[in-house]
Amino acid sequence: MPAQTAHIEEERKKRQQAEAKKSPKKKGPKPLSASRYVGGPFAYYGLLIAVTILLGLGTLMVVSASSGEAIINQVSQEAAKATEAGKLAGLTHIKASVWGVGLKHILSIVLGIFVAWAMSRIRYRDYQKYLPLLGGVLLALLVAVAAFGYESNGARRWIIIMGQSIQPSEFAKPILFLIMVFAMYAVRKKGNSHMGDRDIWFIPAAFTGICVIMILMQPETGNVLVLFIGLLVAFLILELPLGSLKTIFGILLVIVVGLCIREPYRAERILQYLGLAQKDPDAFWQIKQAQLAFGSGGLVGVGPGLSRQKYFYLPEAQNDFIIAIIGEELGLLGSFTVIASFIALLYCGFRIAYRATDSLGRALAGGAISMLVGQAILNIFSVTGLGPVTGKPLPFVTLGGSSMITSFMLLGIVLSVARFGSEIKDKVVGPADTQRKRTKKPVRGAATDEPTRAPRATAHASHEEQRASRRAQAKAPARNSRQSTNNDQEDFDEDSLEWRWDSGSHLSGPRRR
Repeated sequence: MPAQTAHIEEERKKRQQAEAKKSPKKKGPKPLSASRYVGGPFAYYGLLIAVTILLGLGTLMVVSASSGEAIINQVSQEAAKATEAGKLAGLTHIKASVWGVGLKHILSIVLGIFVAWAMSRIRYRDYQKYLPLLGGVLLALLVAVAAFGYESNGARRWIIIMGQSIQPSEFAKPILFLIMVFAMYAVRKKGNSHMGDRDIWFIPAAFTGICVIMILMQPETGNVLVLFIGLLVAFLILELPLGSLKTIFGILLVIVVGLCIREPYRAERILQYLGLAQKDPDAFWQIKQAQLAFGSGGLVGVGPGLSRQKYFYLPEAQNDFIIAIIGEELGLLGSFTVIASFIALLYCGFRIAYRATDSLGRALAGGAISMLVGQAILNIFSVTGLGPVTGKPLPFVTLGGSSMITSFMLLGIVLSVARFGSEIKDKVVGPADTQRKRTKKPVRGAATDEPTRAPRATAHASHEEQRASRRAQAKAPARNSRQSTNNDQEDFDEDSLEWRWDSGSHLSGPRRR
């Protein structure tokens, strides 16, 4: 008898071990890193590390690139002085002017870090409370630029406030981005049939259109292009109807044609890039000098501070063409470090967007990180000649207070999603967020429409019924817990095994009962 039941005991032990493994363990406190950040600590801290690398390289290169222009300007002003005291004073001014640019860049970084920290502490759903105020301030600044802004290089984009130059079109990128994403999310949540609702879609779109037209009149097309990249990514993440893109692209085409008619140089620049017009040597002076800087840098560069192109060969080297100075002084390794940092920025940002539990967080994080990386691509392509010149700065690297603070605002949006992206699971209308209904397995012994399976044997029926009722009473709590964890199949196997032993169906021959 023991030999005959040995395999049954082995199966019972295996089943008990399997149940012990699948039984719910006591949930202890989650690790702090796993519970705080969407996407995990890797994405959150990877984002911060990539930004830190860009800030370090940017500060070093801004001081180096601006030193050439500062030295030439100060030497030319002090050249008329013949006394030895005048020469010493000139050298003092040179040192002060060089480090003054670096100090201004560091102050803009500190202010940007504070802005990103403040925005990351605010739940991204609460941004909607501040949008009317921010939109009003933005509109007032754009009107002030049109009325009182000063002109530089044929463009009127800046206004002086408290002695500081501010470019409102830079701040328009995060503000208009938030306004439109919240509007698109409201449509996505209520259903695509609400596309024409004035309080949901029309008013935010009309306000954004007015601001965009004012920005294009400055003229400034680079910020509008970056804003369009972020809104397009958010549009696709929210899975709004693609038929609406036809209208959007039609409006953009009309705007581009109007800008080319108003400013013929834009059409010439596009045609020259496409190879349909003869290239003007003067227009491509900066690109040629940037290519010379990349070529002279080699693998490891000529060394920090030893660039030759920054001495007026490459105008405004500390601004839009700073990547060329990085390639000259730090070589291919320095340029690759910048590109790798932006790739890491893109990966970590989209990882956070992918892990967010609601569509609003996904749209905000994906669109904001796309704006940062898209602007970096436009800058690098412009400097290397792979794309038309757009005049967009390199985020976190280029000198410029407005651009630096704007980049940190977009970073703060992504960090806010990383902190609070797992708090809410919204239910929106549409196929994207439709939840599948889980069909529960029918409980054995419950009343169903299907006929129950007849027993295999009828011998000892009363004895079997008594044993079945005792087992049902003893295993009722365990069976209920197994039903909640979808383990009914194992329970069925156990009862089937015991039924075979009790009825003697496992025996064959004359010893079978």
